[in-house]
Amino acid sequence: MKQEWLKSDDHSDRWCCFLVFDDHVDVLARLGPTQKIHRNGMTLDEARVLWNALVLQHWHHCSDDEIDAHAMSHRRLREIIYGE
Repeated sequence: MKQEWLKSDDHSDRWCCFLVFDDHVDVLARLGPTQKIHRNGMTLDEARVLWNALVLQHWHHCSDDEIDAHAMSHRRLREIIYGE
């Protein structure tokens, strides 16, 4: 499994995490204050389409330094989205 992150360029708390497995992708994202994506079992092609759509909306691929600076993790993103 590999984890890939996108973040919105608007300095908000909008993040997207792609958990990439050999045969599918699980996606968790906060797109806005009340908008989220939580999809398990996306095909690789579906995940690529979503990735490209977010990049076209000025999201960027996060570096490890940026992820560390925000102390972001899959668990933290779940907390942001669901208040867990």
